[in-house]
Amino acid sequence: MRDSKLVEILKVFSAKEWKEFEKFVASPYFSSGRDVSGFYSILKKNYPDFTSESLIKENIFSSLFPKEKFNDKKLKNISSDLTKMAEQFLVHERLAADETLFEETLAKVYKDKKNDKLFLKTLNSLERKLSDNKFKSDTGFKQEEIMERLFEEYYIGIHKFDKSVPKRIKYTEYITLTFLVAFLRKRRDKIIIKNYYNLEFTSPLLESVFESIDFEKMLLLLKERKSEWYWLIEIYYYVLKTLENIDDEKMFEKFQNLFYASIDKFSRKEQYFMFNDFIAWIHEKDYTKGTVSTEQEFEIFKKMLEHSAYSPSENEFMSVLLYRNIMNMAISVQEFEWFKNFIDEYTDKLKPEFRENMANLASANLLFEQNNFEEALEKLSKIPYDVFIYKVDIKNLMLRIYYELDLYEAGFSMVNAFRNFLSVSDEISETFKIQHLNFVNFYNRLLKMKSESSNQDAGFLQSEISKKDSVASKGWLIDKTKELALQMK
Repeated sequence: MRDSKLVEILKVFSAKEWKEFEKFVASPYFSSGRDVSGFYSILKKNYPDFTSESLIKENIFSSLFPKEKFNDKKLKNISSDLTKMAEQFLVHERLAADETLFEETLAKVYKDKKNDKLFLKTLNSLERKLSDNKFKSDTGFKQEEIMERLFEEYYIGIHKFDKSVPKRIKYTEYITLTFLVAFLRKRRDKIIIKNYYNLEFTSPLLESVFESIDFEKMLLLLKERKSEWYWLIEIYYYVLKTLENIDDEKMFEKFQNLFYASIDKFSRKEQYFMFNDFIAWIHEKDYTKGTVSTEQEFEIFKKMLEHSAYSPSENEFMSVLLYRNIMNMAISVQEFEWFKNFIDEYTDKLKPEFRENMANLASANLLFEQNNFEEALEKLSKIPYDVFIYKVDIKNLMLRIYYELDLYEAGFSMVNAFRNFLSVSDEISETFKIQHLNFVNFYNRLLKMKSESSNQDAGFLQSEISKKDSVASKGWLIDKTKELALQMK
């Protein structure tokens, strides 16, 4: 029972949903005839883990029917009824939470019931709501298309063909727009998947369709004919073209300007995707051209936060990876006061289980940059190393702290531990491993020179570090070799 479909469904319920579901189960309207309230009560006691021995089938049956011999079929029937109720509840909650979906469904019901007055009233209300919608590429204009189809069917039904044709034109536009945007997005995905995962995203159909569409000509005609949708196709065209033309800074700048000029027309989810398109372009450019665009990337992160586009929706948490990337960017550009405010304001945007650890890591980095090395070390000591996802970040920062505090023995010990971790770990990518292995090797030589009060090879080491492409904390290593050379003259 612990691995049943029912338990899998109930695991996704929030505490609030559990309370609402209890009312749902108690309602005679939703009942199939069998009393499932006792079964629900047993399951409720085991929420949210559902790992107790009481959830073994025989134990559940004994609790429900203490005087009866175990009957697997009887228990399955009760479980099946409660499973259906759980699914009905989730659908009911989704409909109740989505006003446009609710009215779309209600309009269809009134249409089937042949109540034109209620149908039109609901459809007009839906039209007003959809007019306030902001664009989302994952759904496109599907709801608008459905609405226009319902209007068309209504006008055809009352033989008003002069009114039905404009509705058909409108929903045909929506179908076309949804296709064009989705297709441009998928072409963008083709580049990302190839570059990041070295996998092909292609088929004869996809390639043939794309090669047959002249988007340059399409945009020219849309502009000449003053289409209300010119801006939308243009933006998604530039999403694709910027990734196809990494060297073209002007094209990327135009893409940014187009997006910012229309940013309020996009949903938060779409804004989130667009900002990630900007970051993807910067990373691809830096990777292929060997450039570093820290300040440019940091400004994009700031814009993202200004528009609250740090997650796809207000109900979703900021990802730990995004938090970490913003932290690293802020440190790189030395925006320490801004970074302090970021920690205070955005740590609570993370999932609760990540907040304390990420706050300690962020604070440790900030304290390190402010030369408060002992306090930084204290913050790191509060992070449970075994469960923290960014073990490499901790080790890297600890090594730098040990260096600054002249803790040579601890530093050399950590070097060996870090090397061993990198050599056996399957938690990090090969590229990341190389960056940190290079860091550890250079750090070891640097620490050795400092511990022996020798600067004989400091200039040579600095040159080696500068020439190496893939090195974590490269700027810090170079700064320390310079300091060492000056201190020991």
